[in-house]
Amino acid sequence: MSIVVFDIGQVLVPEGDRIPRLLTYLTDSGVTVTVDDLLRGYWAHRDDYDLGLPEDEYWPKVLRDAGLDETAYDGVDFEGLGALDGARNSVLVPETEELLFDLRAGGHHIGLLSNAPTSMIKAVRESDWGSQIEVKIFSAEVGVAKPAQRIFEIAEGQLKERYPEYERETTFFFDDRQVNIDGALEFGWDAHLWEGAEEAREVLGLKPSAK
Repeated sequence: MSIVVFDIGQVLVPEGDRIPRLLTYLTDSGVTVTVDDLLRGYWAHRDDYDLGLPEDEYWPKVLRDAGLDETAYDGVDFEGLGALDGARNSVLVPETEELLFDLRAGGHHIGLLSNAPTSMIKAVRESDWGSQIEVKIFSAEVGVAKPAQRIFEIAEGQLKERYPEYERETTFFFDDRQVNIDGALEFGWDAHLWEGAEEAREVLGLKPSAK
């Protein structure tokens, strides 16, 4: 029996059509912006967003950095835009859904550790898949983000409380960013860069279970 902790974005939930959906929402709101410009603004302030920056502060910064004047987006519903962004995380792809199913079937415990804004947290907590995971640590809720050692300490505390058999050196962790893997390795977890569900199965020695 193992404890396996996952990041969410671009791990359990791939990027998918997030940006096209945001662009469509903005277009329907009367805002014209290119993919490259939106991405530039989107990532420029993402760290603050993941630490709890409100929607009505984050998205105006995104759109300003995308080269837009304030009058160009004064009709945008920022709460709705954030909810759309977060909603992408409410559904898993089949490969990761099956991975989590097989982990549970094998008696393993699952945790989440994600740098995530409040919109994403809400979507995950209310989702069918997220509600089945008991230990969930999100940066916007705890006020610190990966790769800081403090967030791994917080995660460890919650995992220990829920699973008394927890041991640091036998806890697996998957993330798509090397800097976060480095932080987890420094903390003492068995951390691996995410390369897909099949590769994760190989690391875990996990075979498909009979459903």
